[in-house]
Amino acid sequence: MNVVMELRKCCNHPFLIRGAEEREVTRLQKQQPRNLPLSTRREAVHKQLNDLLVTSCGKLVLLDKLLPRLRDGGHRVLIFSQFKIMLNILEDYLRMRGYPRERIDGSITGNDRQAAIDRYCDPHRDSFVMLLSTRAGGVGINLTAADTCIIYDSDWNPQNDLQAQARCHRIGQKKSVKVYRLLTSKTYELHMFHQASMKLGLDQAVLGGIRQVQSAAKGGPPSKEEIESLLKYGAYEMFKEDDADAASKKFNEESVDEILKRSKTVVHDPKKDQTVAAFGSSFSKATFVSSENPAEQVALDDPDFWIKVIGLTGVAESNAKHNKTPEKRRCKGRKTYKEIGSDEDRHDADGEYKV
Repeated sequence: MNVVMELRKCCNHPFLIRGAEEREVTRLQKQQPRNLPLSTRREAVHKQLNDLLVTSCGKLVLLDKLLPRLRDGGHRVLIFSQFKIMLNILEDYLRMRGYPRERIDGSITGNDRQAAIDRYCDPHRDSFVMLLSTRAGGVGINLTAADTCIIYDSDWNPQNDLQAQARCHRIGQKKSVKVYRLLTSKTYELHMFHQASMKLGLDQAVLGGIRQVQSAAKGGPPSKEEIESLLKYGAYEMFKEDDADAASKKFNEESVDEILKRSKTVVHDPKKDQTVAAFGSSFSKATFVSSENPAEQVALDDPDFWIKVIGLTGVAESNAKHNKTPEKRRCKGRKTYKEIGSDEDRHDADGEYKV
């Protein structure tokens, strides 16, 4: 069993776990009174299963609150997922709610794919949601008819998610685009997202990534401040959520405005003309909260950021007190150590960071 993949499935929807949906159907069937007609019992099970499809998954609960608002506002939505089986569940949900939908994944090719794109982009059609797999639908497709992108589950490679978001940010887009990323707190998924964020941040800082961190007006290499900010919070701002878990019942009863107000992290783009065309996203100011003193907040642009966060103040205080630089350590004789262990052990050590 691939434990990592099963954890990702749990974060997306419990029905992705093999046998989970079948067990729920059996349980609901046993709860039906035997004196009712078979058709009535089947209808009751079907209705309860549809309700369970939404209420058993926090992401779908949020989606069920968000989509009606987007629908009323005349928006068109792209929903990306890594898994075709998750797209199947999302398609069942959209069918249940009666939302117009199109779908593109690896199994839809050629004329069928282009026909789905044409139908979705037709301004005279009542198009609303396009379901896409991140790998197959995230590259080489122009979907500027959409102004909202929902990343249902994140990719370990952050470049794939950026490519997916770029489907809205193509030439000809005249609307402001919003991107929603759904993450399950305190799970492997959130840990994976943070690691991918730092990966993209290091890529931006060291290699320049898909967008050289340069200004057309200034030219030259990225500044020290730009590199430091990327290293502080990766390509996405690293935010801390409240440790208190809200009860699922309260979450289900909350409005989408209350949920977004409490949970969202907004990224604004002050240089829209330069950044959106070149990168598709930008960074905003974030705040770090010390675990020892929650009331003390350290801003990313604080000149003493590393001292306050890491706490390496001893050397600085000592130097300031004595007004002198620390003495250099004397060089010691170099020692040679014999390697102990088999080739297999060394191979395992070398592969520590293998994904």
